[in-house]
Amino acid sequence: RPGVKDYVHERYFVKEANSDISRFLSLTDSFLLSEYNHEDIGGHVRAIEAIMEHIRGLLGFLAHVKEEQLGAQAVATDSLAYHGRTYALVTHSASKIEQMGELTYLEVQLSEPQPMSDTVVLLSKSLFSLTDWSRMQVRLGLNDARGLGETDPVEVDAVTYGDKVALHPHDMLKAQSIRQMTMIFRGVKDAQTFSQLGRMDLFIYAV
Repeated sequence: RPGVKDYVHERYFVKEANSDISRFLSLTDSFLLSEYNHEDIGGHVRAIEAIMEHIRGLLGFLAHVKEEQLGAQAVATDSLAYHGRTYALVTHSASKIEQMGELTYLEVQLSEPQPMSDTVVLLSKSLFSLTDWSRMQVRLGLNDARGLGETDPVEVDAVTYGDKVALHPHDMLKAQSIRQMTMIFRGVKDAQTFSQLGRMDLFIYAV
């Protein structure tokens, strides 16, 4: 499946093993390509033990991964079909969070300004429980918009995609140059969850 390598890298190697999948692959390749040295049996055994430790941890991790976590939209695609419309992937360069009272602001900087008339934002469903998602109220602000009268209410769809929650504004006016999107959440229990977003946790699509 296309999402397996990225999923394993981010969810296991980075977050649980504090490592990197490329480091593991390099370690494995180095051992397989090395010549047997009778005088360094201990070195060979240590290399095997290091590889097996990763494999044991990985298998234990995969045993708890559900099939839907590797399903549609587990990784970003060039386009997204949603509610009868086709949206194109929009890349972003950075994100940050801000907490003000009971509101959490997730501010996302786009890689470059672009026109936009509608958008769908996908967030990893595993960030919060389904109960938490169902209780959230979300609004979307474009560029510097943050106030109630200048932001759009957002539908929180936790059904369409197995691994993602789709955020779709109810009524969005076309804008010619969007450089920043701010999602405003009410009802988030732990705002710091958004500070640990990986590359598979947030996708933006737009028309």
